[in-house]
Amino acid sequence: ELNLDNGLFITSVEGEAARAGLIEGDVILVINDNTVTSTKQFQALFTSVGPIVALLVSRKNMVIYIPLRTKSG
Repeated sequence: ELNLDNGLFITSVEGEAARAGLIEGDVILVINDNTVTSTKQFQALFTSVGPIVALLVSRKNMVIYIPLRTKSG
């Protein structure tokens, strides 16, 4: 049980996200200081950012930051 009010649960990872260190089971909580509340909102935020985003991720009782290079980067 995650006990989280917000976030995007990761079910599979590939490409740049995998290279950045995201893994299956991670929960993306924040993207560039914006709390993630839905897939649609995450996609909108992700497409409007620069070459690198900062993701705040919940992983196995830890919260970590992961920098992720975007396609524009």
